[in-house]
This record gives sequence, structure tokens and C-alpha cells, in this order.
Amino acid sequence: MNIEFNIPNIEYHIKGVYRIIFDDKYIYFGSTKDLKHRFLGWKYNILKNNLPNRIKNVIHECKKITFEVIETGSDIKILRAIEYYHMYFFKDLNAGNNSIILNKIPITTFDILPLIEKTHKMPQEYYDLYGK
Repeated sequence: MNIEFNIPNIEYHIKGVYRIIFDDKYIYFGSTKDLKHRFLGWKYNILKNNLPNRIKNVIHECKKITFEVIETGSDIKILRAIEYYHMYFFKDLNAGNNSIILNKIPITTFDILPLIEKTHKMPQEYYDLYGK
């Protein structure tokens, strides 16, 4: 497997939200208690082909994988809410980007909506669909 990995140089034990970009075509969002450990774990599992099928299916054609830190913080519940925010609204956040999201998106945001609204402004289209 000849893949170029772009992993940020960060310290261990930093909590945060991240995204992985596969050839500027596919995106995966995640949150973790340790960004560096998670990034290195992803790299190991990619090289060993130990991945869920939805991701394994895109890896065989992939040439470049970029890991990005979206946000860091200390409250993992807030970080998970931010991760879901990015999953639900990534098209708005990446206007003009035709990337495909690889996450299994949770069915509802109602459990995390109060946390999301504390940290991020919800797009108007959310309220148009679900009300206030």
C-alpha cells in the first residue's frame, strides 16, 4: 500500500475533534480523548487493512490521507457534540466541496442539540427543517 499520510505533529493526551480526508474525496469525522494516539491508530489500521467496510472500500484507490484537528477542548461531551455538528453540516462548512462523508450519522441530534447550541451557531436550514 503506497499511501501518503499527512499527520499533524501534536502532543499526546490532547482531546479534540478531527477529520480525515481521503484523496480530497471522502471525509470522516471523529472525536477522541487523545488525538495523536487516534491518528497513529488510524494509520496502523489503514496499513493493516483493519477497517469497517465503508472505509475499506475507498482505501484501495487512495493515494493521500490527511488528518486535521478541527477543535481541541477538555469536555469530551462538548467535543462529541461538535463532532456531530460537523457530521450534520459539513456541506455548509465546506462550501463547494463535493466530498462524501464516511461516518454512520446518528439518527437524531436532539440529545446533543443543547450542547451544540452552546458552542456553535446552528445553520438556518436546521431550524427550517426541525423548528426551534
